[in-house]
Formats: sequence, structure tokens, C-alpha cells
Amino acid sequence: MSLNSGPQPDVVAFLRRSACVAPSGLAVGHPGGSINYSDLRARVDGLAGSLRAVLGTEGAEPVAVVAEHDYQVPELYLGVMASGHAVVPISESIATTIETEH
Repeated sequence: MSLNSGPQPDVVAFLRRSACVAPSGLAVGHPGGSINYSDLRARVDGLAGSLRAVLGTEGAEPVAVVAEHDYQVPELYLGVMASGHAVVPISESIATTIETEH
């Protein structure tokens, strides 16, 4: 069975729809507070715009996201995807190990 069989969900489109339908709805909850769909969309769009300005939109370059489990990870992943680039998740602990070995 192929992992790419059939239509794939578009999480960025889901975020945009959710921001229109339920702008004050909970998008991300964390111990320090929460982010609603409207605010998350604004943050994702801002990050996506910055990435497009730096990386351009041609070629869908992979973008490494080095982060531990944190409430901002969805924003980072969605921002990279919204910019048209591919997310390459890298654990902070793995990145530190690679850094110290070189």
C-alpha cells in the first residue's frame, strides 16, 4: 500500500478554514495559555511571508525545524508548509549531538 494513495489532507487549508469559521476557537493549548485559530493563522502567514522573502518560492526547498516538543512547533511547521517549502523536523537533542561531534 502506498502512503501517497488518495487525496491528502491540507493542514494549512484546514487552519485557514478554521480561522474563518471559528476565529476564537482553540487552535493550540499549552500550560502558559492558548492560541486561537485567528492568531495562529496570522502568525503562520507572517512566518510564511518571511520564509518566502528569504528562500523564494521556487523549488520548495526543505527547511529544517530544530525544536523540542513545544506549543510553538505547530506554528513553525504550518509556517514552513504555508510558504511552499517542505518541513524537515529535527529534534533539538539530535542537533546538539551532531553539533558536538563535528
